Amino acid sequence: MKKTSDSLRDYERFLSKFRNLLPLRRKPKTLIEIAHFPRSELAHSNMLAFFLDPKEQHELGDVFLKALLKAANSPLTSDSLGEVQVIREDPTGSNKRIDIVVEGKFFIIGIENKIGAKAYNPFKDYRKHLTERATPNNGRQAKVEMILLSLKPEKRKDLAGFKPVTYKSFFDALEPELAANKSGSQYAWELVTTIKNLTEGTHMNSEFLGLVKKDQKTAVKLYFESRQLLKELQGKRDDFMEGISLRPPFAMLGRWEEEDETHDFNSTAYTDVRIDDDLVLCLEVNIYLKGWEICAWKRKGNRAKADKWLRLLKTKELRYSADIAEVQAAFRQFVGSIESRLKAKSKP
Repeated sequence: MKKTSDSLRDYERFLSKFRNLLPLRRKPKTLIEIAHFPRSELAHSNMLAFFLDPKEQHELGDVFLKALLKAANSPLTSDSLGEVQVIREDPTGSNKRIDIVVEGKFFIIGIENKIGAKAYNPFKDYRKHLTERATPNNGRQAKVEMILLSLKPEKRKDLAGFKPVTYKSFFDALEPELAANKSGSQYAWELVTTIKNLTEGTHMNSEFLGLVKKDQKTAVKLYFESRQLLKELQGKRDDFMEGISLRPPFAMLGRWEEEDETHDFNSTAYTDVRIDDDLVLCLEVNIYLKGWEICAWKRKGNRAKADKWLRLLKTKELRYSADIAEVQAAFRQFVGSIESRLKAKSKP
């Protein structure tokens, strides 16, 4: 096992290389990623159904539909598709559901959409349902097209006539049409970008990935040491919170960690106090590696009124090694100064 001094030298060497990297630029996130639904099959199927419907408010007409059919080598691409109806979660006779069904006057298209899950679906049941729906219309038998759309090439063989189509081949057909259509919805590119980010697999800077690959053991050890350090900060915060009880107008203590990469290691306990109808203050107890900090700031309300209160509530700092009881006493004093002033205000 390496000595502590050897490990520290490894960390210093790794961090030195990290600091010498160009500023790390991540790919900007899409709205779907910001909402934490990048792998939601439901979310992607809803968006796909929206863009497959020429009547929807995306100003792209049948661009999505024709691109998907082209990727599937469907004979329908040369047809005039005419008016269509797009159905989500279309139920079969055995109470299974096809993700998307697109139905026209002389055709019906069944689409099973796979973002991450494997294709365990009952494709024979889907085919039976779609075939039964394709009844003769004005003497002309409706064409049936069945598509399995997925991130990766599908290895399963028994697809009962469903054509496997990857999102890559779909987007190869779609993107030139989107680029040519300047008036189309920006959300079309949001969908394309989100799916591409899933297939490419990372938002990370390539130089950083290269650094980690060259020295993975040090990177992993540094990661776990950093996590342990954050847990220590969280433990100190939680120990502080255990001995504190608040009464109205103070809210119950909450906790949070700053996840912005520009911030130092920290952990926070906080409470809101309603001063009056025009002002709410937030009190924070922060634990950093440099020590404890007790402070207040305006949550909402009148700025001039808040400034008067905040001048009285000066930030208090205590050393990192301060006893928890000492931090609790300092916070109670902070709270007490507010309670005293509120009582004075309430006297006739």
